[in-house]
Amino acid sequence: MGMSKKFGMFASLALMGAMNPEAMAMMSEGLGEKKEKKPLSESQKKAIKIDQDKAHGLKEFSYGENKVWALNQKNADKKARKLNYI
Repeated sequence: MGMSKKFGMFASLALMGAMNPEAMAMMSEGLGEKKEKKPLSESQKKAIKIDQDKAHGLKEFSYGENKVWALNQKNADKKARKLNYI
């Protein structure tokens, strides 16, 4: 965003603040506050990872007790060999 675009944005915000100081005060209160995020547990992280893998079109392939996520069987075999599962 160029400086001239930022200037226009700030000018419009200043104009809104001059016309309605209450609205400007409400906007400035929300800018500084950040919500604290709770750390995710390991099971939550695994569930998120599985959902992301499925969204990317990956399938789960099993090699004994080990599992590999890949697009197809050929790629799963390559990954399993690299990880010494087979």
